[in-house]
Amino acid sequence: MIVINLYKRLEFWILLKIWLIRFQKLWKNSIVKYGLFWNPERIIIEEYVYIWENCNFWGLGWITIASGTICWPNIIIRSSNHNYKSWDYLPYGPWVESRPVKVWKNCWIWDSVLIAPWTQIWEWVIIWMWSVVSWEIPAYSIEVWNPWKVIKTRDIDIYNTLKEEDKIYIKNKILWNI
Repeated sequence: MIVINLYKRLEFWILLKIWLIRFQKLWKNSIVKYGLFWNPERIIIEEYVYIWENCNFWGLGWITIASGTICWPNIIIRSSNHNYKSWDYLPYGPWVESRPVKVWKNCWIWDSVLIAPWTQIWEWVIIWMWSVVSWEIPAYSIEVWNPWKVIKTRDIDIYNTLKEEDKIYIKNKILWNI
């Protein structure tokens, strides 16, 4: 039993390594736990990004995660959708529409969030757990629920001060093990 579990773990880590090699860009100071990354050659993960376990990224339409962003477990990001406007078949046609997703710097995407195609999440945004996000989340905001709504805007002066002092949590955690 223990031997089988060790073998499965080893097999899993080998498969994970193969997936990580195929990312379009994965900076060396980022941490990506296990998950499903479809079309990883169209996923860009910048420096000092932390992606927790069991995340599911569908990268057909390009996904970019900017530096300083933290993604907690069970996040789903879709960058494509079936063509529901098809005149050929019901309920949708055989082709897929690609739509990019961009998460800007220093965001915190909490547990079990679904991000729809063609979404932009601007700088220093917090997305609360179990939210469904589509279109555009304004910078410095805290977003909650389904359908999403902004409940608070964060202080831009604090953000600029912390950014100038290079007090980015995940960067300091990786570099200095805080």
